[in-house]
Amino acid sequence: MRSPLLRPRWLAGHLLAMVAIVSFVLLGMWQLRRHDEKVTLRDAVEAAIEAPAVPVEQVPGGAFARVAVSGAFDETMETRALRSRAGESGYEVLTPLVLDGGNVLLVDRGWVTIDAAVPPPPARIEGEGILWPAQSGSIPEEFPEFVSRVDPSVVAAFSGYIVRSEYLILTAQDPPFDLRPPEVGKVSLGPHLGYAGQWFLFVVVVLVGYPLLLRRRGSS
Repeated sequence: MRSPLLRPRWLAGHLLAMVAIVSFVLLGMWQLRRHDEKVTLRDAVEAAIEAPAVPVEQVPGGAFARVAVSGAFDETMETRALRSRAGESGYEVLTPLVLDGGNVLLVDRGWVTIDAAVPPPPARIEGEGILWPAQSGSIPEEFPEFVSRVDPSVVAAFSGYIVRSEYLILTAQDPPFDLRPPEVGKVSLGPHLGYAGQWFLFVVVVLVGYPLLLRRRGSS
């Protein structure tokens, strides 16, 4: 006599259980990969912060490098990004720096409260900072006074400059800062490790619970 567990209804259940196990394992592995990517990113940022600065011209591309820069700001292409600090509203002031070599680098040159006047940039600076990846988005129809994303391509679109794809978080400057110095962002590892644990827990639940269900069914 054929076991009732081999009937089509139960065979579909067996298949569903196997699909669930494989899916939960794959989702858990994906979350682990995302966690590893965040760890790699955090380590790169920490290494850049501790590394000696090299001339920006020697860094052909890529974020998270400490670089030295010298050049003149172009105040006509200045924008501001709304950002809060410690619960206080304000702006990161973003100004293109025309480098001595002729290329342009968008620079976060500091933060002001939302009701404060923004002082003009110095005519020329020598400085250091961390190259940071752009927060790319769509190009507006007119050059914006305020932005939600720090995107050097907006400056390139309206100025004709050759602008690096990364922007610079300025950490040191001569002459001294006349704004609150920018803060280098901390990379959060996020909840990926916890989510991975949850998916693997679901695997255990199916591996333990489904056989118990089959055993109960077989004995009834």
